[in-house]
Amino acid sequence: MRIAAIVAEYNPFHNGHKLHIERTREECDAVVAVMSGNFVQRGDAAVFSKHSRANAALLNGVDLVVELPPPYSIACAELFAKGAAVTANALGVVDMLSFGSEYGSIDMIKKAAEIIESVEFNEKIRALTAFDKSISYPSAMAKAMKNATGNGDAALLLSGMNNVLGIEYVRALKAIGSGIEPMTVLREKIGHDSREIDSGFASASLIREQIYEGAFNRDLVPDNTYSIMCGELEHFAPYRLKNAEKAVVYKLWQMDGAEWERLPDMGGGLSSRLVAAAKGVGSLDEFFERAKCKKYTHARLRRSLLYAILGLYEGFGEVEYVRVLGMNGTGKEILRQAKKKCSLPIVIKPAEINKYANCKLVQRMSQLYALCSSSGGIRADAEFTTGPVVIN
Repeated sequence: MRIAAIVAEYNPFHNGHKLHIERTREECDAVVAVMSGNFVQRGDAAVFSKHSRANAALLNGVDLVVELPPPYSIACAELFAKGAAVTANALGVVDMLSFGSEYGSIDMIKKAAEIIESVEFNEKIRALTAFDKSISYPSAMAKAMKNATGNGDAALLLSGMNNVLGIEYVRALKAIGSGIEPMTVLREKIGHDSREIDSGFASASLIREQIYEGAFNRDLVPDNTYSIMCGELEHFAPYRLKNAEKAVVYKLWQMDGAEWERLPDMGGGLSSRLVAAAKGVGSLDEFFERAKCKKYTHARLRRSLLYAILGLYEGFGEVEYVRVLGMNGTGKEILRQAKKKCSLPIVIKPAEINKYANCKLVQRMSQLYALCSSSGGIRADAEFTTGPVVIN
């Protein structure tokens, strides 16, 4: 059985995700999704719970869903990709890793990954950031790529979020010596964060906005997914960090400069900027308005805020286990094979997480996610009591 892994957030699951799965299945016999949990890379709560998103994936072509380990799901592209690659590789049964990209050429993405690894490229990044201290790291990378190749098209690779993640997947697989082969599916119809709708396709960001506003277009998601969404919306969803605003602002009031400096990715004066932004702040919007500048992307600021709320002072640590979020019949067979080959423990019973070093972080994430509910009532210990979704 040839098995492909797809790294995803499914935030929320939509028609574009279903198309990616269908294209991937043309090249394999089964699909494993390595999916973000209840918090995602943009530095916010996932709009629907991870088990409902796993359910949607299973109903639309995925066979096994495992969790992209916390806190890698809320990290920068490099660490996000590392957590995903380590998890997929640890299973011991994955043959290929499939990702969507704006460019659609795996050869070009591999070439870009090679360039980024070079000493010359990294020296150029350092020179650009030293010359212009206001330049953001993504902008510096795009300029360095153009200089390294003399090719404007090559530089465009770094202007697409999916391309960037694809490059990082290739780098991460190489770094851990994995035999998993990367492949890419051209992202069609709609770009990342697009404001357009085309023949039933829209970006996840546009669909989220519609959900927050209480009137999203059901034609943008598969019918079975729409039913799952309605069930969640009836009770606890949509989840978003803004719903926990008072608790978050209170946490910001308590933090001093030393605490900010202990958090990951605080170089280049970011900690000082965030200390100033948090002083006497009254809302999350005000915090981000104070903190924003050309040098730091909004996503990085949001991730930094999540690091602060969750107390991520010990950094990211190593991936300790593979957690199963859902499976169908084929997924059960994949698990049977993986149990013989997996280099990490496989967690199926949620209470088993208590045995691992990151259990306190997982607990904090579960508690914060409960506060992010739109209507309240979700259990703060749901992380330790909710088992995998099983579809027979």
